[in-house]
Amino acid sequence: MIEGQQTWSYPVLAMDSSHDVASVALALDARTWLAKQSPAGAAQASSLLRMAEDLLSQAGRRLSDLGGLVLGQGPGSFTGLRIAAGLTQGLARSLNLKVVSISGFEALGHAHLLSRRAHPEPPSEDFIIRFDARLGEVYEGRLRAKPNSIAVLVESPHVGLASSTHPEGLPIMVEPRPTDFGSPRSDCPEACSLAGWSLAAVLAGDAQAGAAFSAQPLYVRQKVAQTIEERRRVKALSLLTLEPQDLASVMVIEQQAYPFPWSSGNFKDSFASGYHLHKLVDQGAMVGYLVWMRVMEEAHLLNFTIAPARQRRGLGQWMFDALCQHLQSLGIRRLLLEVRPTNHAAIRLYKKNAMTEIGRRKDYYPSVNQTREDAVVLSLTLADAGT
Repeated sequence: MIEGQQTWSYPVLAMDSSHDVASVALALDARTWLAKQSPAGAAQASSLLRMAEDLLSQAGRRLSDLGGLVLGQGPGSFTGLRIAAGLTQGLARSLNLKVVSISGFEALGHAHLLSRRAHPEPPSEDFIIRFDARLGEVYEGRLRAKPNSIAVLVESPHVGLASSTHPEGLPIMVEPRPTDFGSPRSDCPEACSLAGWSLAAVLAGDAQAGAAFSAQPLYVRQKVAQTIEERRRVKALSLLTLEPQDLASVMVIEQQAYPFPWSSGNFKDSFASGYHLHKLVDQGAMVGYLVWMRVMEEAHLLNFTIAPARQRRGLGQWMFDALCQHLQSLGIRRLLLEVRPTNHAAIRLYKKNAMTEIGRRKDYYPSVNQTREDAVVLSLTLADAGT
């Protein structure tokens, strides 16, 4: 067992694809590390997995020998964040591994503290790290130095102006990079990467490892200046036909969104059965999707998903409105769906839109510990949808 971690053991694999360079780092034990990076622009799931397998092969190990996973969760490229998170979740599920997710703020904050501890003066208790968010903006995180430990976020990261100063006058690190600090291991220079520093921070800290579902990207940017009406006016959002070639991206979101996700076979069967599949696109990026089937003048909603990193921003409401408008244009008069009673956010959305409970399906969904969970059946007469 790893000291301070009661749920996992060596070897531990860390992965990060939040920026242009994908990186992996492998701790075989407390003293032996291996690491690798990809060329710029190769931050793809296949690249990450190949590098991980190469390191394990170099050590005479296999994926099945892993004892834990570390996800570098960003902030950074939305696509890159989903790639690493999706692969981490997939490995955690298939290998029954625990995961610790750590932000780039905390990883490089740890690097900063180690570099400062090499000097007589102690680090400031709180400090700011900023990463470039483009368009004259930055991702900003406030961290606190813990004695003889790592730096932890004490506020939710946010987007700010690159030209701004901190109102409390805290020291600011602007666009730190792993190369500013070198490798966390002098005997493994290849670990000079976000994956390497993420692994170092996790092993030095006391974060509790979680299940596969806890491997979530940190997507900081929010379009706070745009209301839903403004999004409609600028046509930033579109509900388009989902194509079979979109399935890889769908599966990344699906595995991030649910502890019991649909399989790729479920989506392929939906295509083959002639169901209606749509994707929600926000400024060119797919951020959600839905699946429904028609039965006479009724529509049965089978899957309605917003990417976890984009939830609580009004996108679910926008997609629900767009769906209802589309169904009404087809002459459909009633919408039906099933939802887990524990999916409180979804139930709030549906009931806010006048859906009413008409029954329950006993033991409809799989649940933890080989138990089952009921399904709440909701109905909406489309004339009541307010669309």
